[in-house]
Amino acid sequence: MESKIQRAEKALNDARALIKQAAETKQKFRKVLESLQQVMYVFGGFAEVDSTNITKVGPLSPNSRVIYRVTEQVLQVEITNQDNDEEIVTVCYSMGSMIFVLRYLNQGALTEGDLIAELDTELSRMAKAMEDFGAFATVYHGKCKSWVVRFARAADFKAKIKEFSDEFAEAEQHLESLLIVRMAVGQGVIAQDVTDVKDSISTLIDRIGTPASDHEKQAMALIQADEHILETLEGVKQLARTINEPKLVSTIREALSVSVDELVERNSAVFEFKLKGATMVIGEAIDKSTNTILLKMDTGPHDLIEEADIKQLWKALYSHYADKFSKTQSEDAWTLKILSQVINYPSIGEAIDEDASGYISVYELVRFLKMKTDVSTPVWFAFWAVGTQYLDYEYTNDTNSILRQLKKLAKKAQTGADENVKPWIEDYLEVLELIKCLTAWTEWDSEDSGLNELDEQTQAELEEVADAMGEKNKALGLNYYIPDVSSLSSITRQSAFQIEQSISVLLYVILAKHRDIIKEGMNEMDSEQLALEWEKMGDTLDTLVTEFHKRFKTLRRNWRSQKMDIELQVECYAGGLFFNWYNEFEKDENIIAKYIEDDEEDSDEETDNSDAEDTEDEHTAKLKLSVKPVYFAVNNVYSLARKQSRK
Repeated sequence: MESKIQRAEKALNDARALIKQAAETKQKFRKVLESLQQVMYVFGGFAEVDSTNITKVGPLSPNSRVIYRVTEQVLQVEITNQDNDEEIVTVCYSMGSMIFVLRYLNQGALTEGDLIAELDTELSRMAKAMEDFGAFATVYHGKCKSWVVRFARAADFKAKIKEFSDEFAEAEQHLESLLIVRMAVGQGVIAQDVTDVKDSISTLIDRIGTPASDHEKQAMALIQADEHILETLEGVKQLARTINEPKLVSTIREALSVSVDELVERNSAVFEFKLKGATMVIGEAIDKSTNTILLKMDTGPHDLIEEADIKQLWKALYSHYADKFSKTQSEDAWTLKILSQVINYPSIGEAIDEDASGYISVYELVRFLKMKTDVSTPVWFAFWAVGTQYLDYEYTNDTNSILRQLKKLAKKAQTGADENVKPWIEDYLEVLELIKCLTAWTEWDSEDSGLNELDEQTQAELEEVADAMGEKNKALGLNYYIPDVSSLSSITRQSAFQIEQSISVLLYVILAKHRDIIKEGMNEMDSEQLALEWEKMGDTLDTLVTEFHKRFKTLRRNWRSQKMDIELQVECYAGGLFFNWYNEFEKDENIIAKYIEDDEEDSDEETDNSDAEDTEDEHTAKLKLSVKPVYFAVNNVYSLARKQSRK
């Protein structure tokens, strides 16, 4: 454990050095966040901890667990953001540094009731402060991202961020003093570090609202020339045009019209979504960790599988259930008609293979089985073999009908809209065209719902299961608005989110709500409210298509690295869901490249910033099982057969 503590200490020192340098680039501040994650790797429950250390979590009261959980969540939300603000990252550093002080507390101190009580009080107070900071950071990145807002509210932002930073720094010193009194360790070291870092943080906070570009300097000159320019709609429009943000007028006006605290309160639901998603991502990371898996390996990989039936299925899925159902009557016997068809296995493999690596790991199978709710294991396999494609066809056909209605409604709204609203409607219409490109996958094989090879009874059974699943999907806990990618895990209840497993139902539910809003919900809105509404709807669709394209590129890269026929794979993967997207993207002039800035070269590999020890741990934890090479071979045969049948 000592080596892990040293590793975390080095990571924190690296982060501290970057903060003290007042790093100029966004990339360096990303490294601060990555270093903090290394710290939480040790103190957040990923690593096994020596029983003499308090970081075991168990010996402490629930308040210790809360502060670890909240720290991990807030860091996860921040690192999910594509564009980090240096001043927010520095406060994250203050949080991580504060938590790291607890490494000095030993098991002997746990017998001292007054110390435990005082620590619990302090940790409880800090957990609440962390949640408040996370909610503030969400608004700061979102509603207050424009330079105009940062400039106009600079005093408020500086005071608020300094307040959080000072609170965490003071808590760090308080925790240190508690531990020094009992254990006489580390005295004076932390105090000097805190002082040095506070000076650097103050330098970074002072940058808030300072113009960094020529456009921002021009906007600042306009503000200095007219002290009332921020108070009028026309004035804000002029400033927004100056800094090339004409579509953010309504967002800027909203951010300037109320206090920072009220903005945070208005957007509390967005932060809650982000926290839920972060919790799921963290839980998934723990499930994948080396120790979580390897400590169970007493008699073989099959014992890692928590579903009793599945332990017997590696060699013969169908044979197992055929034998089982022949001995006892079961209402699930109809699934044998599906599980007996090898042609159905690729779809099951795709559902399990989270990273689309071409192999199924133990944790992926465990996760897949945990996803099932009130259905049996054979029904769950049968559903993913055929039922998901059936639902995708149903959702997509309905979505295409809604898209035609939405286009007409949006164009009609555009005709009567003012210049504040029109740009948002134009953006919405543009992304609708991209959505049409995504949903056109059914056109190449429009009669194939995935059920046509089944007999009537099996088809009826499967449709009943799939329809029940579909109704649950339609009841997803979302409004028509998805703030960003980090919310998708929470919305879909998928810890390891795979866009292809949810995109069809998400589009159906969201676009249906968009249609209702445009038809009935906009009559009482003024110009600025309309602009905000169209902005939210457009941002939601933008989030979905961007994530879909990101997944498409990951799949294509994986297939290419395995020397596979990409066109063949894209035609059959997920029932052909990516097929039309691929065809459009391969064109010299395509609307996908125009809409999504695609800076990566096709052959680029994703950068892995983890160190050698992390990489080795991950490879060890994977424990690949020889299932997917067969799956890909079957998939190729299946695809070739389908192509031949259409000639």
